[in-house]
Amino acid sequence: MFLTSATASQIFAKRGSWPERGPRACSAAGRAGGAGGVLDRRFPLPKVPPVPDLEIHGFLIRIRLNLRPLRIWFGFAKGDIPYHALWNGQGTGKPVPRMIPTFMQTMGLYEFLNDRFAFVFLSHNFRKLLYKSPYKWLQPEPVFHQNFAWGNLRNPTEHQGITTNTLNKGYWESGFMLNNLIKFKYMKSLKIGLGGGVFFRYGYYHRDKFSENVAYKFSFSIGV
Repeated sequence: MFLTSATASQIFAKRGSWPERGPRACSAAGRAGGAGGVLDRRFPLPKVPPVPDLEIHGFLIRIRLNLRPLRIWFGFAKGDIPYHALWNGQGTGKPVPRMIPTFMQTMGLYEFLNDRFAFVFLSHNFRKLLYKSPYKWLQPEPVFHQNFAWGNLRNPTEHQGITTNTLNKGYWESGFMLNNLIKFKYMKSLKIGLGGGVFFRYGYYHRDKFSENVAYKFSFSIGV
């Protein structure tokens, strides 16, 4: 299955200032009772301030490709882009215990900063190919994950007071999940599956302590 999505954003800055008083408009005149009697009534409308002049300081482009089981996400920014509009690495880290697809599971939430990036997520679900359980509540599905990230930042010194770290050396992680390790029905209609697994961070951005390179995740699925 092939799906493509793209988003583009522009970064604006306001020039000039808002006027103290905006334009006023009035509605005129209706006819009121009597033979030919006209009553002129004017109702002031709310003040509408004019739109200020805007100039484009930069733009962001993101593109996602879904080539199951391969997913690719890349993008770039051009111009003077503020810190909050750049990409932080697409990580969930240990504070998020659930496995979230198309995210780096061992990467910190705000560990990296990039104005151009590429993420590759590869996964394969063996489903019931390796093991067929005779129990309805036990339906494990082994899933292998291989993730890669690259990114860079053109002008890191422009972000004053912020320590920046980029992905220019390439970020690697691998993981193994057992989805639907426990599966049951809720209200005789919804099928709920619970599972778990582990991801490991390695390569240039690995950390000294082994425990800091490992992230344990649980999986949750719901269907009919």
